[in-house]
Amino acid sequence: MYQPEAFRPRDPDLARDLVRDFPFATLLTAGGTEINHLPLLLRDDLPGAAMVLEGHVARGNPVASAAENAAPVTALFHGPETYVSPRWYVSEGQVPTWNYAVVHASGRFRPIEDPTEVLTAMERLVRRFEGESGWSMTGLPPAARDGMLGAIRYFRIEIESFEAKFKLSQNRATADRASVERHLAESNDPRHAEMLRYLKRANTGK
Repeated sequence: MYQPEAFRPRDPDLARDLVRDFPFATLLTAGGTEINHLPLLLRDDLPGAAMVLEGHVARGNPVASAAENAAPVTALFHGPETYVSPRWYVSEGQVPTWNYAVVHASGRFRPIEDPTEVLTAMERLVRRFEGESGWSMTGLPPAARDGMLGAIRYFRIEIESFEAKFKLSQNRATADRASVERHLAESNDPRHAEMLRYLKRANTGK
């Protein structure tokens, strides 16, 4: 990934937060020829592992075979993005651009085989999006639940490379950055609120 120094995040937690805030990833396997889209959860609480991603696919998906064979894989996470008009700058003679934030996480698959561990992992995924009081797999009849779990391949990705790019006006003059922030803050586009939050963190380091 082309990475000017200005766009490297100064806040070490910024990239992890993006993966947690935008968990729907593009997954590249088989040298990038197999492309899938699925939610992945970042975990950094496992003994002996700096970071892993957890997810699952149907057993008929080619990703399942890749996971069983500990194949290399890359997950792409896309954070906030927006068009930036030259009208948003104070400086004259500017051109249009696009602000965005992305994370590329690469590593190798490790399949999760133990049924109890798979159920625990699925419950963790469900709680992430349902909340503690939402729908739960434990409410399913055991036969239905076991059938669903048997139809999927759950896996972890042991991360070996974690690269982030936050192109959020860091290379602009202070007055131009402030003007971009003002336009985002005054916008009625709900996506701009998330962009503004990340832009402020990328530019201040906190």
